[in-house]
Parts: sequence; C-alpha cells; structure tokens
Amino acid sequence: MKKVIFSIIALLGVFTLVSCDKDETQAIYKEGKATFAAANNPTEVVIDKTAPTTKVTFNWSAADYGFQASVSYYVQFDVAGNGFKNASTLAVLDNETSYSITYEDLNAKFIGINPAPANPQKVNYVFRVASKVADATGMQYSDSIAVAILPYYVKINYPLLFVPGGSQTPNSWTPGDSATAIGSLKFNTNYEGYIYFKDDNAEFKYTVSTDWSVNYGDDAADGTLNAGGANINTAGPAGLYKLNVDLAALTHKFSRTDWGIIGDATSTGWDSDQNLTYDPATKLLTITLDLTVGGIKFRANDGWDLNYGDTGADGILDEGGDNISVGEAGNYTVTLDLSSPVYKYTLKKN
Repeated sequence: MKKVIFSIIALLGVFTLVSCDKDETQAIYKEGKATFAAANNPTEVVIDKTAPTTKVTFNWSAADYGFQASVSYYVQFDVAGNGFKNASTLAVLDNETSYSITYEDLNAKFIGINPAPANPQKVNYVFRVASKVADATGMQYSDSIAVAILPYYVKINYPLLFVPGGSQTPNSWTPGDSATAIGSLKFNTNYEGYIYFKDDNAEFKYTVSTDWSVNYGDDAADGTLNAGGANINTAGPAGLYKLNVDLAALTHKFSRTDWGIIGDATSTGWDSDQNLTYDPATKLLTITLDLTVGGIKFRANDGWDLNYGDTGADGILDEGGDNISVGEAGNYTVTLDLSSPVYKYTLKKN
C-alpha cells in the first residue's frame, strides 16, 4: 500500500520560570515554531481511482505546551498563495499525532473544490496543522508545506441547504426536496444557488436536513439568520432569485435576477443585452439568435455586478470569467443552466 507521509513538528509553547525581586515565580509563554521533516514531505499526490484504499498519511509531533494537557489538532489546507484566508479543515483529532485518509475519501474532498471538476486540473495547495489547548489562548499553527493534488472525475454530490417555501414545486414547503436546494461548491459553510419563486412576495426558510429539526428564518428581515426564525419574504415580484447563505456567520442575502447575453458576437455588441427566457419546467434560460464571430458573456439585470464567463473554455461558468468565444457565425440556441451548484451553458448552432 502506497503512503504519502509528511511530518509536522509542532513546538508550540515553552514556559520559562523567571525569578522576580519579590521571590515570586511567573510563567512566561513563548510560541514555538513548527518544522517539517523534509525527507518525508510530499510534493504531489496524483489520486489513483484504481487504488481507492491507498492512504495518504499526515504525521506530526505532539505539541509541547510545557505542561500535560489535552490537545486538539486541526489538519488544514488552502490554495497556495492565499495565505490560509479560506482555510478548510481536513480533520480534527484529539491527542493524536497522525491522520490517514484513503484516496477515495481524499478525492471526494478535492474534486468538489477543483476549478474544473468535469476535467480535473492539478492544483497547488498548502497544508498546516493547528493545535489548541482548551485553556490556552488562541490557536497555534505549524509552518506550511506545498502539495500539488490532482483528483479524478466522479459525479459530485455537493452538500445541500434546502429551501422550503413558495417556489414552483408542488410540495414546496416540504423540507429535503433537492429540487429546491442550494449547494456548497467548496464543501464549506457557504451555500449559493438559484430558486424560482412563482408568486410575488414569496416566503421561504432554510433547513439543513430533510425535516424541520434545524431550520433558519430571519426575524428582523435584516440578513441575519435566526434558528427557528420567521419566514423570509422576497418582498419582490415572482422570478428567479440568487440566494447566498453563510451558515458559520448566520447571514444570508438574495436578489431577483433577469438574464441576458451581451458581446460583440451579438447584433447590439457590448451596448445592450439580448434577453433570455426562463422555463420553470426545465429550469433553463434560453434564447435563439444570430451570432457572429466574437465573444459573449452572461449578465444579470442589464449590469456588470453579476456576470459569468468561461475561464478555461470548459463549458463551466465562472463569475466574472473570460469572454465566451463564438468561432463561427450562424443561428444559435444559447442555454444558461443555473439549476445545480456548477453553472453551465451551451451554444448550439441550428
């Protein structure tokens, strides 16, 4: 069985006894700095789908706080160059100095956050181990190491946050309906998606599971989520709404969207939009029109605050992404699909 091992040496605290003039003894806390065993540091993990039980093992030394204590360890990672601003936690362990994860489970974690999950790319990440003692102040962090990870494609089941309420489905107030849910594209506490509300001033709530045991509303209609709170009201006309939720911060926002395409491949160039039509039955936005050689983008509400392009030309939309290339003039049916966590589009020449 192949293993990729790196060691994380966490020297996280030293207490020095200092004698004072009044014969008092004081404890002075010093932060230690972690170091890695260079010989065992991986530089690349190419996840092999034919060996699902092969393990990647993380090893580190016990953090020394200068006294006997129960220590919690957090194996964290982020995209290289991001300074751990969006650090995700791979594992949390108490009083352990190693963690193993199979290729299959590692892939499930990293395919979902890959920038092109349908055609995975190698991504450079950095890893660190954070440690904490219950009575200690703050978290202590090891140095980081760089590891490139290439996952393999599998159908992704993104975490869902259900949106029961006045939407288009017959059982719209039934929690747990995946047809009325938004997803976490990065497998964290941030959820986003589009829901069509068929009525003006529609009401809805959020549930984390298929029942009402944990649900959120907004008592003051101020963007703050309250457990078991009041129904959220769109306070607007029927239509396709973009929903964003941060369950860690207990905040949310939503806005109604009308969509169009714009670009020098259209008859009106970059000056105005060609409007798409939404079909609640198919959950698709479509338009049929003549296009010339050039570029287009999708944008909401005739403005640039929310727009999608295609960075990498992989058929997956990126917010604020590159122009979508039209390589041949002709009559096209353009489709925008915002019904799943991965937003997609098609250009079909008629």
